[in-house]
Amino acid sequence: DEALAQKVQIAALSRQLDEQARRATDLLIAAQGDRELMLAFFSPDSQIAEVYSVDGELSGAAIGRFIWDGEQKKVWFIASRLRSLARGQTYQLWVNAAGRYQPLGTFNSDDLGFARYTTVLPQGLKDYDSVVITVESAPGSEERAGPSVFVADLSAFRR
Repeated sequence: DEALAQKVQIAALSRQLDEQARRATDLLIAAQGDRELMLAFFSPDSQIAEVYSVDGELSGAAIGRFIWDGEQKKVWFIASRLRSLARGQTYQLWVNAAGRYQPLGTFNSDDLGFARYTTVLPQGLKDYDSVVITVESAPGSEERAGPSVFVADLSAFRR
């Protein structure tokens, strides 16, 4: 009985160690993402655009920034005070290049309305007119269909 009890304790401790290792890995990944974002904020090669509300009912008091870092070949969209979306909906980021909207991915906010979305720069894009954030049906769309929430002018991002 004592040996069996010790095996159960060992199994429980092993499970706790595995969970702690997973949490440590998640924290390490988050710290790396924070580091990359800070580098983008302070890099002279990064370009930062404020996003503007298109629909006050959809965006509410939300604020956001779009960061384009050519050196890291990444873009970030950061927003706070986003409203929670209904089940089956998602926010989708689009870049307008040469009059054509290309999807950059989907994201949702956390319970406090904060969202940070990171993606790799699309290949072959040289001129960018604007970025738009829409509400789409999950898991996202290949064509813009939902209402626009935010827009940012990227005409100054031309290289």
